[in-house]
Order: sequence, then structure tokens, then C-alpha cells
Amino acid sequence: MSRTIGYVTFSDSTKYYFKYDGTADICNRNLYVNENEPWNIEEPKICQCNNSEEVVIQANYGGGFWWEGKACRACMCITEGTDPYDETVTMHDGYEERSI
Repeated sequence: MSRTIGYVTFSDSTKYYFKYDGTADICNRNLYVNENEPWNIEEPKICQCNNSEEVVIQANYGGGFWWEGKACRACMCITEGTDPYDETVTMHDGYEERSI
């Protein structure tokens, strides 16, 4: 399986990291402060507080690509946009250095 590290960027430019599965083309929804942590094996987190914020999701797979989604800082998970090929997502090639 091909895996790499990706990150979400919040509106205040805070970045949290996740593991991206390139074989299945999907994000692991768990977020981490350190970019080495996503390699740890943990149960998937689910947002319990409904305080999701809009984020830019960046996958460093292949040439890189990004899209918009939602994530929760308190629960440390991606809440919307784990699948960049979902019909509700607009994916863009390259790297995006802006926050939402």
C-alpha cells in the first residue's frame, strides 16, 4: 500500500497532519500535531462536539493535490472531505499554501 503524510490548514494557518492512503485514495480522519505521529495505529476518531471548521486538505501524494473540507480541532479529526474523489469535492492539482 502507498501511504504518505498530508495536512489540513485552518483559517488561522494552524496545520495538523494525517495519513493519506494512496492505494484507496482516502484520508485517515485522525489529525496529529507532529508529522511523525500519523504512522501510529489508532482507532478512527469521530467528532463528538459538532465544532467543525472549514479547512484546506493537502495530500502530498504523487505531484500533490488539495481540496476543501472540514475538521474539528477539539476532536482532532477530519469531519468532511476524507475522499478527494467524492462527487461533492473539487480537487486541485499541486500544492496550496493558503488557509481557508
